[in-house]
Amino acid sequence: MLFGFGSSQDYSDATRVIAFASAAGLGLPDRDYYVTTDAKSEEKRQKYLLHVQSMFELLGDAPDAARANAQTVMAIETALAKAS
Repeated sequence: MLFGFGSSQDYSDATRVIAFASAAGLGLPDRDYYVTTDAKSEEKRQKYLLHVQSMFELLGDAPDAARANAQTVMAIETALAKAS
């Protein structure tokens, strides 16, 4: 699911409950995993990319197609994380 919908307290008026839409469907735990640039974060993203590629290969994609699809997934998830 690309988006999650729910309700929460209004940040401007705590007496009200309002609707919220948020980015969902991220494979990594939170946005910091996508935007932090230290070596450890880069390594985690590379391992995640290989994991996603492996999942596409298990679904029957050829290695080159799986790699391209994994990069597309990472690009979408990174854009969602940056938007949240």
